[in-house]
Amino acid sequence: MPDPITIRAKFSAQKRQESETHAGLWFDKYIGKQKRQDEKLKSGEVESRTQLIGEVAEQPLPSAYLAFFERWKQELKRLGVELREACVRGRMIVGLGSESVLETSICLHRTYGVPFIPGSALKGLAASYAHQRLEGEWQRGGKLHTVVFGKTDEAGYITFFDAFYVPGSGPEGKALSPDIITVHHQKYYQDASKPPSDSDDPNPVPFLSATGIYLLALAAPDLQQDASQHTRWIDITFQILAKALDEFGIGAKTSSGYGRMQLLDNETQSVGHSRAATTQEPPRPEERIRLKVPQFRAGQEIRGVVVPLADELRQRLPFEVRAVLSYESFPTTDVVIVVSEEEAQGWVPGQTRNCVFEREQEYSGQIIWFCKPRAKKGKKK
Repeated sequence: MPDPITIRAKFSAQKRQESETHAGLWFDKYIGKQKRQDEKLKSGEVESRTQLIGEVAEQPLPSAYLAFFERWKQELKRLGVELREACVRGRMIVGLGSESVLETSICLHRTYGVPFIPGSALKGLAASYAHQRLEGEWQRGGKLHTVVFGKTDEAGYITFFDAFYVPGSGPEGKALSPDIITVHHQKYYQDASKPPSDSDDPNPVPFLSATGIYLLALAAPDLQQDASQHTRWIDITFQILAKALDEFGIGAKTSSGYGRMQLLDNETQSVGHSRAATTQEPPRPEERIRLKVPQFRAGQEIRGVVVPLADELRQRLPFEVRAVLSYESFPTTDVVIVVSEEEAQGWVPGQTRNCVFEREQEYSGQIIWFCKPRAKKGKKK
């Protein structure tokens, strides 16, 4: 049986594209000859891992996937499944830590070699967001959390389907892109007793990332005569999932901005801040969920990061302010700290400032914390 290196030599880039070679199979089985650590690349030679990543990223979608995607979408509609489309704002890596010949992997469909997001990953992300950011019965173990996501011995009410890539939606119609992680101080990471130095050799690690638009699908059993009952659960779950994808991101390297997604339609409403129902009766789509935010008392200090007071932000605040601060990882569309005193006018965006809490107000679904600058030492309050 021919070895992978021999097979590689027989399949040029043109032949791979004409024969619609499976991207996942090529990625897993057909890496080029790898050099030993002490061997150097010849002039014009490309490192085998980098070459493999580039080859997989250039592989076009198979025509069979186009037909499959349309059949899948039409069947979901026939079954009454609710659909939304979500766009990756930059890059996304789901399955980076899975077993791979490169030690950096990505989740590709076994039949078509196309990136997708497993429904289990979407469900886990939404459940984590509800537990960390929402309050009341949306906490883990609460009635609403259990109804939507289930628990160890009880299935959830909502079914999360795998999210498939929308054909042609990526840059230049491609779903995959080559990417690089560069390890600058490899010896230090392996042995903390060896301090990092500017003379260390950086070690670039190639990997694949995904782009484009993905079809999200949620379903719930219609157990009641009122057909709108089960769609209420789906609407509220889409609200949570939209915020989770936007703020937390999905997959690996989310702390570096990977995995952030935005829903493209107008049907999914923003998760707001009014009190959610605490019974098992599903909340109506127009009702909003209160975020899990701390309750401050007057005179308590809050720490925030100064953000630019852009026109769009100023227009959302119904009063004159001198400075605006963000709180932890909450977006300013949800939670914002405002300071009206003249002293704050010179605060520079990016600075961390402490201020004294005065009161809370809710305006158009946004929580606003009114604060004043902290009194300087040596001055009377």
